Amino acid sequence: GSYKKDINNVFVICCMLIFFVMVGHNGIFYGMNDYTPYMNLFLGKDSMYGDLDVKDGYTLELPFYYFNKILRIFPRLPIVYIWGIAITFCVPLFMIIKKESVNPAFSFLLLMLVKRTGVFFYFMTIHRQMLATTFFLWAYYIFEHTNIKYKKYYVLILLLLGLFSHSSSYFVLIIALIVYFIKLPLSKKTLYTIVLSSLCIGLFIQNTIINNLTILFGMLNNNEEVYRSTHYLVSGDFNDVQSNSLFALLPMAFLVCAFIHSYTEKELNKKSVKYWLVAFIIYLNLATLFLIDRALLLFFLIGLAGAIPQNIYQYKIKRIFIFIMPIYLYLAYRAYSNPDY
Repeated sequence: GSYKKDINNVFVICCMLIFFVMVGHNGIFYGMNDYTPYMNLFLGKDSMYGDLDVKDGYTLELPFYYFNKILRIFPRLPIVYIWGIAITFCVPLFMIIKKESVNPAFSFLLLMLVKRTGVFFYFMTIHRQMLATTFFLWAYYIFEHTNIKYKKYYVLILLLLGLFSHSSSYFVLIIALIVYFIKLPLSKKTLYTIVLSSLCIGLFIQNTIINNLTILFGMLNNNEEVYRSTHYLVSGDFNDVQSNSLFALLPMAFLVCAFIHSYTEKELNKKSVKYWLVAFIIYLNLATLFLIDRALLLFFLIGLAGAIPQNIYQYKIKRIFIFIMPIYLYLAYRAYSNPDY
């Protein structure tokens, strides 16, 4: 009883710390950050996302339009938007961590550190896509952890809302359904091979991948919804952004291999574990594609909540993660100390 109480206390403290980070600012950021333009949209100031107060001034996804309209029930102040965003995004993730994580502190640490802090960065700043991700998180939570009447209909409604909330949701939902319905009883040896192969592909075949996917996505540009997510690649806007360096990918490969080593055979069939492994593997293969990590955000979030191995408290397992996490702490230090962050 005392141990369970300690875990609950740690969970509450971690939730408070993360929430404080989400609200402990004025919403004004510089560099490659969408937070301020989204907040300005709510406030009625100049924003690259349009104007909610002008007819046809906002032409993006409607769920985010109505989300802002609901927030405008309260005064148009930065604090209203900042707190509204934080509550909306944090609550479903916190609830999933509460239900599934065997080590909440480690879950929150992974939230802050994984992918050179990129998971938390997007969790905090990409508001249209995070709204879509929030709908998906609620759908996952209701489906996995409730017995409410007609829950399948609620899940379907939430999935549709997520689908219409951001163009990337088309890719996210396809990946989610494939992983959910297809059972691949792979051995750990096979998973290690896949991870190593993915790392090699991500490091050495980047130009081939970019060229082929540029052609493929160029063929899909007639679809306006899809084009919103693919035009960054087709236009080459971010070709100078290199996210596939050895320094970026090797720690990811180490970490996912540590998880694979720590899982039991039963755990490898858990939905959250499958989503976690798929997120790492796809990222290792396609990290050279700017914004690919946005498409994987949902799976990283579900994974860090429910994919921590049950035997994390065994000494031999602890040693593995204690060896790896200082690398992530160093990478996080570099990211968080960047003036543009």
